[in-house]
Amino acid sequence: MSTALLLLIGTIGAAWLLVAIARRPQRGVLALAALVPYHGLLTLVHVPSLLSGWKEGLVLYTAAASLASHSWRRKSAAGFEGMTWLLAAVVWVLLGVVSVLRQRNVQALIGFKVAYFYLLLPLSQVFAPLDRRDRDRLATVLMASGLVTATYGIAQQALGPAALHSWGYPYNTVIRTSGGHLRSFSTFNQPFPFAFFLMTVLLIGLPIALSDTKRTRNRIFLLGSPSLSWDCCPRSFEVRSSVCLPGLSCWVSSGTAGYC
Repeated sequence: MSTALLLLIGTIGAAWLLVAIARRPQRGVLALAALVPYHGLLTLVHVPSLLSGWKEGLVLYTAAASLASHSWRRKSAAGFEGMTWLLAAVVWVLLGVVSVLRQRNVQALIGFKVAYFYLLLPLSQVFAPLDRRDRDRLATVLMASGLVTATYGIAQQALGPAALHSWGYPYNTVIRTSGGHLRSFSTFNQPFPFAFFLMTVLLIGLPIALSDTKRTRNRIFLLGSPSLSWDCCPRSFEVRSSVCLPGLSCWVSSGTAGYC
């Protein structure tokens, strides 16, 4: 499939998505959850470099659509109730601002964007919060993406670095090894975000799936969860994920089961 055709299909899909988000901003959160795990596949497609910033653009558009939605005009400050993390986030951002002012260079600005930009997404939920159905769909999206990316990560072990390089993945930036073994990166552009994504999916998906084992979606996820654990630590060789997973699982499982 030619790059021009891909761009045409992408443009039509993006236009449809933007209209859908304008009508219901919550769809922007679901779209980000569904699309971000596959951002690394752009490495294989020759598209304008400007498109690499689509995630930031979609976050800004979702936040703007949330602010412009009808619900925020009716709720005002009431939407901030229950956001106990907001004060800590404000202090965190202020520390970042002080750091940028002290450094006064482009690298500090980039670090500030990486650390704080995506706070716009939870803040947008003040004005257009996810309802029960949205949260259930979000869990489904995360579970499905976790299984898909984990399967591809395992397949990469069978394919090997040489085959992946022949597809267009570059060495040392995307294709990395540890002790002579390939570090799976799946649909991401590095092993690190892949491992942390799988850790997040396990933390959110397992408590939800265990809370209702009669549901087909949850059964499929539980059956496939060993593949996520296999990729999360041993195959991506991401030690930090293996260290964080047990402790965080105890904390998250105490409240996630009732999320949906």
